[in-house]
Amino acid sequence: MKKALMVLVTVGALVGAQAFGAALTEAQSTPERSGDDMVVGVYTNTRIFAGALVCLNSSGYAIPAADGDGNIVIGRAASTVDNRVNATGAGDSGVLTIKVRRGVFGWAAADTVSDANIGDLAYVIDDNHVSATNAGTYAVIAGPIVDYDGTYVWVDTYHIGRTAGAFTTLSASGAASLSSTLGVTGAATFTGNAIANELDARTATALLLGKATATGVTLGAADAHTTVAGNLLATAVDAATATTMTLGAATATKVEIADTGVETEIQGTLDQQEAATFASTVRFVGAVTGTNAASQIGIVKQEVDGTTTVTLTLADCGKTMIVTNGAAVAITLPANGAAAGSWIDVAVGAMTGNGADDCAPTIAAATADTLITPNSADADSVTWGTGHRINAYARFWSDGAFWHVQNLGGTTMTYTDSD
Repeated sequence: MKKALMVLVTVGALVGAQAFGAALTEAQSTPERSGDDMVVGVYTNTRIFAGALVCLNSSGYAIPAADGDGNIVIGRAASTVDNRVNATGAGDSGVLTIKVRRGVFGWAAADTVSDANIGDLAYVIDDNHVSATNAGTYAVIAGPIVDYDGTYVWVDTYHIGRTAGAFTTLSASGAASLSSTLGVTGAATFTGNAIANELDARTATALLLGKATATGVTLGAADAHTTVAGNLLATAVDAATATTMTLGAATATKVEIADTGVETEIQGTLDQQEAATFASTVRFVGAVTGTNAASQIGIVKQEVDGTTTVTLTLADCGKTMIVTNGAAVAITLPANGAAAGSWIDVAVGAMTGNGADDCAPTIAAATADTLITPNSADADSVTWGTGHRINAYARFWSDGAFWHVQNLGGTTMTYTDSD
C-alpha cells in the first residue's frame, strides 16, 4: 500500500511537471493528499498506545506526547506500536512506523477548564492530558481548544507546529506581532519595540532582564509608570545618570523598604527633606545634621571628666551636650551661619559621683560680639556661677546668621560682653 501510494504520487507529479527550480509557465496537475493521516517512524525503545496523543521528538521520530524540549504534536495514534528493545522490531528508531491521524480530538483535562478557555492554546501534559494554563517547562502546544463538554477538552491537532514559535535564535528588525505563546530557548534580539501584554518566566526561578555587561535596562518610557504587582527584589538599584531616583509617587501614602525585622543600611548620606517617623530603632554611625529644627534628631553627646575644651561643629546640631567635667569647660559654638532653626542644647550636671557644684562650663560664640542673649545683641559667651550650675540647661539656636541663647533651666545664667 505504501509503495502504491508512492507510485501514484510519482505519476501525478509527472503530469505537467516543470523543470526543477523553475516557476510555472503553464498549468500543471499538482499531487494531492487528504492530509488527515501520516505515517512516521517510532523512536527507539518506545511503545505508543492506540488513541495516544503523539509527538515528534527533536530527532524526528514518534513518541507518546510529553513536555519535552523540541517536541511537536502531530495527532492521535491509530494503533498500538511497540518498538521497545527485545520487542517486535528490536527497538531501533524507525524500524517500526505508526499511523497518526490529525484532527480534533477529546483529551482529559489536567486542571480546571471551562468554556472561557475556548480559543486558548492547550499544552501537553502527557499522552492523554492537556492543560489550558500549565505550559510546563517547554510549552509544547497540543493545539487550540475548540470546545469543552464537561468531560473532554476538544483540541484541534491538525496544524503541526512547535511551541507557537520556538527558535534557537530569534531576530526581529521591526515590529513583530504574535497572538499566541512565544518560546525562545536561545537569544532574542529586538531592534524595534517588543510589547508583551503578559510576561511569564514559567518555571524559571529568576527572570533576567539585562546581562551582567549591560550598561542599562529601561522599564517604561519617560513619564510612564511601571507597575510591579508582586514583590520586587533588587540586589542592586542604580539610578545610572539620573540625578534623582524616586521611590513612590507624590500621591503615595507609604513607601516601605525591607520587611519587618530586616535591617536597612544606607552607605551614603541620608538627606531627609521632610518630617520622618521612626517606629523602631534607628542607629546612626556617623554625624547627624539638619537643615531645620524639625529635621534634627536629639542625640546625646556627653563630655566626660577631663575634657576642658570643646569646639562644636555643624555636625553637633540637634544634639544635647551633657557636661560633667569637674572643672572649667570652654565650649565654642559652630561658626555663624548655621541653617535657621538649627539648635544645640547644653545641660550641666555635677561631677560624676560626687554631687559637687564644680562643673563650670562657658559657652562662647566662634566670633566675638555675635552671641545674642536677652537684652544684648553683641555678647561673647554665657556661663553659670557657683550655686547655679547643677541642672543648668540652655538652648542655642541659629536664626541663619547668628546664634541666640535661651536659659531653659531654673538657675541663673551669666552673660559676658567684652565691649
